[in-house]
Amino acid sequence: MDRNDNYKISEMYDVNEMRRTIVEYFPGKLNIYDSEGTVIFAQNMDGLAPEDWVGMNLWENAETKYYNAYPSLKAFTTKKQTIDFVGPGEYRYVTCSVPVIGETGDVENVITYSFSDEYINDIVKALDTELDRATQSLRIISELHTSQNEIITKNKDMLSLIRRVQQAAGTPATILLFGETGTGKDIFAHYIYSVSNRNNASFFPLNCAALPDSIIESELFGYEKGTFTGALAKGKKGIFELSNEGTIFLDEIGELPLSIQAKLLRVLETGEFTRVGGHKVLKTDIRVISATNRDLEELVRQGKFREDLFYRLNIISFDIPPLRERADDIPLLAEYFLKELNRRYGSDKKMTQELLHQMMKYSWPGNVRELKNFMERIFVFADNGYLHPVSDEIAADSGNKAEEAGKDDGGLTTILPLKTYLREQERKYLTEVMTLCDWNIRRAAELLNITRSNLYQKLSFHKLGFYEEGRT
Repeated sequence: MDRNDNYKISEMYDVNEMRRTIVEYFPGKLNIYDSEGTVIFAQNMDGLAPEDWVGMNLWENAETKYYNAYPSLKAFTTKKQTIDFVGPGEYRYVTCSVPVIGETGDVENVITYSFSDEYINDIVKALDTELDRATQSLRIISELHTSQNEIITKNKDMLSLIRRVQQAAGTPATILLFGETGTGKDIFAHYIYSVSNRNNASFFPLNCAALPDSIIESELFGYEKGTFTGALAKGKKGIFELSNEGTIFLDEIGELPLSIQAKLLRVLETGEFTRVGGHKVLKTDIRVISATNRDLEELVRQGKFREDLFYRLNIISFDIPPLRERADDIPLLAEYFLKELNRRYGSDKKMTQELLHQMMKYSWPGNVRELKNFMERIFVFADNGYLHPVSDEIAADSGNKAEEAGKDDGGLTTILPLKTYLREQERKYLTEVMTLCDWNIRRAAELLNITRSNLYQKLSFHKLGFYEEGRT
């Protein structure tokens, strides 16, 4: 069909009637302002009938009981499309205002439409969990370590480890990463993927400890339609099916239920699997990287982990050393985190030598993750542009009392506005929850007992994850 055919088809329909139909069935709020900011059309607005909205002036009624007109005002003044989260109380809307610019360059009309937070959440719920995976994959791709220099280290043992990892990454062999919590096993998994010959295909992470047993199987292998109550009508593809020819990272592999370990072993040995509730044998070509902070051999002895699966995963293994065994990396990591914090907060704070000396004496049981969190806490409460030593409690507990970052032996030295303090605490808590959930939006929203659209909004506000400044 060429363009002439398209024109012929369009002539068969009444364009004005089509426009009226679109407006009539538009599911959100809709209003149109003239050049003076007066409402000339309204539909589906809260509280007032359409005829009561018509004639209302934007400048005289900037905020009513039912509607926040800030986006419309901004569209008039900036002459640019404006998108914002607005609404009174608990009734929140995603509102978009579009200015119509005339030949003289002035605003002739502003068209504003809104969708409720609840409506958007219903749309999100209707999507497959692939939406979460896509968001998560974009976040991971934006964070991939594509060169040795981006694994922050100068320790000779770590440099030797990286060289061996590079050699293994070029093979199709499964890789098992051992290391304490917070040592950066996920970073090494990303690095292995980025330097492998599969780096143009997908990368899917799954924290085996973050999901209930009943969900992990369907996440990995997918399910057929009608398998269980609440299942999608068309069924769902699992990670092994979606990431064919790619890489899957199974973190906390020691937490994988025994009932699923047999199916995982089959995939590793034959590349075959079946969906939950299905009988058709599917094939996949996938590279598996796994990680654990547990003693898998002890779990095998206890009957909690299959011996044959252990040997199949453990073809190539690497032990990532804890931070206390590479203390020469502490200043390097601290400077790296400080640089990132300065960039994120738009500041130019510096560390004192006294602080570095104090950090070098600490054992860091939480490893690199603890150091990163510690740096952000003392950064927030740093006074006079310098990060000073905190109280001696760093030797006992550097992470449980964030307020200690604003204290020295003389007591509280920095008083922040309550709103600022609460905002920073929310950002910190969101970071911890998202990290716990491996940045799975659906899981994090469930734990926080908020809608996914609300969580997206908060991540955007705090510039976390994919929304962080400087990422694409």
